[in-house]
Amino acid sequence: MTRREADRNEIHQMLEVYFEALYHADPQALSQVICDDGLYVCTTPGDYMNMNIPDYLAVVEKREAPAKRQEVRREKVISIAFGGPDMAFVMLTMTMMGREYTDFLTLYRHTGHWKIISKIFSYTQEGT
Repeated sequence: MTRREADRNEIHQMLEVYFEALYHADPQALSQVICDDGLYVCTTPGDYMNMNIPDYLAVVEKREAPAKRQEVRREKVISIAFGGPDMAFVMLTMTMMGREYTDFLTLYRHTGHWKIISKIFSYTQEGT
């Protein structure tokens, strides 16, 4: 297996933790894959947000988990691009909480593990 294939596998494993954490509204699990000093930005018109990760995790903690409501969970990794040995960009889509999200995630290898340093996203209401 090449280094890039191993990186892709590691990133997919990290993204599974990310998806599970969001679906279960689990800030502790989410903090395993997002850097504490990272950035969270929503670019949806009329709902712009720009916050730090501790504030975002507090929002997740107060959220009713989609898993608790037994919502259908759908996600798709559209692309993974590398910008060097320790930098990657992921584009993905996911549907939950009645919204269809598009996430742009910037990753970097931190202490040997891939982590999200920025999450920039937008959403539309499901079905629109």
